[in-house]
Amino acid sequence: MKYFDIEQVTAVWFVGKHHRYRMTVAEVFKRYGKQLYIQTNEVLTSDDARFFSRISTSSGELRPCTAKTVVVVSAQNELTDEVIEKARVSTEYIVTIAQVIETLRHQKNSVVTIGTHGKTTTAVLLGYCLQQADYDPLVLTDTTVGQFAGRALVGGSAYMVAELDASRELFETIQPTAALVTTIGYGNPDEYTSVREYTQAFISFLRALPEYGFVVANVDDNRVQDVITQVSNKIITYGTVPSAEWRIESTGTTDAGQSFRLYHLQNLWGDGVTQLPYSHDLVYIAGVVAAAVTLGVPQDSILRAIKSCTFGMLLYTMRYSDLYTREVAVVNSQHPHILENSIAYMREQDMTQPIVLVYEITTASEIQYIADVFARLSSHVLQSVVIASGCEQEAAVYLQQGHENCIVVSSRADLEEYIADWPPIAMIISNTF
Repeated sequence: MKYFDIEQVTAVWFVGKHHRYRMTVAEVFKRYGKQLYIQTNEVLTSDDARFFSRISTSSGELRPCTAKTVVVVSAQNELTDEVIEKARVSTEYIVTIAQVIETLRHQKNSVVTIGTHGKTTTAVLLGYCLQQADYDPLVLTDTTVGQFAGRALVGGSAYMVAELDASRELFETIQPTAALVTTIGYGNPDEYTSVREYTQAFISFLRALPEYGFVVANVDDNRVQDVITQVSNKIITYGTVPSAEWRIESTGTTDAGQSFRLYHLQNLWGDGVTQLPYSHDLVYIAGVVAAAVTLGVPQDSILRAIKSCTFGMLLYTMRYSDLYTREVAVVNSQHPHILENSIAYMREQDMTQPIVLVYEITTASEIQYIADVFARLSSHVLQSVVIASGCEQEAAVYLQQGHENCIVVSSRADLEEYIADWPPIAMIISNTF
């Protein structure tokens, strides 16, 4: 692909369908000091060709595209021949979200976290380890992170960490140095018709790594074990099983959090503590340590980052799907103790406005957990929305019984029709914003 020089860019236009990494990429451009403009049409048609030649701002002013303007679309398939033909600017200035991420990655020592679950946790922890060691990394996630004051940490060094979902365009465009693989279940059902096809996408992605690249793989996951047997790069394994190169074990729970002991090649590497509450978080920590050590991060920086990193609350101006902008508290609630902290925060602030729950799930096994979350917060909730990718029918049958304010949709795009009807709200609790 052809890379563009971000330093030379003065303005960035986002057009077409919503993309899960659109706001992450927008944050990066904003922190680089670029002027941002966003067009909200979900479907890009020939009528939108004006956005490539003369783009109208909210004030009605027309600005011509120049060599210093980049137009970002969500996916390559939005660029129909009809749209391109009517555009009055060279297509070299039109890029996809995937191409922007690859441009950011270009000429960097980059690690991507991939998998059905855990890619956000591992990306944040690994990026925070690099930050604590003064590596000044660029870190990209699709979730608001308190430590980063947003979805991205924009550093100026040659190191980059990014979480990637398994969409075809991302997997076929991004060319990292290394990959940290968490779990492989089933996701992106709109692109992959079977678990086999989904798994093959991971194999193809890992085979495309450079010869000097490496793979950090969770061997507690059977499908990940199968995948790495088909990859020729250097493999570094982690998990709780005896065969793992980096093996972690729990040593108990205290007021400070979960304590753990980590072994490398059966030798004690170190003891640590984390505020993350789940046993599977320990497995992800082992993978993060394996990747960080391979990148040369000192042990004290790694343990300090793991001990202090939380996925806490952040008050900021949220813009979702470009339909509205409101001052709200957004809570990444993948962990139960954050739910309790959210309620305590509401009481401290004497909040009387309701909250909205937005949860994204990909497997039927997550339905019971979501139901428990709804039950615990039912007295505060205006509306509960479940984005059930691949298990919509099962989720609807179970969750809508006894939960009159619960809506089940199949994709993020389907959520948009409900957003405009929300009254003023105090907080959004979500595992996907």
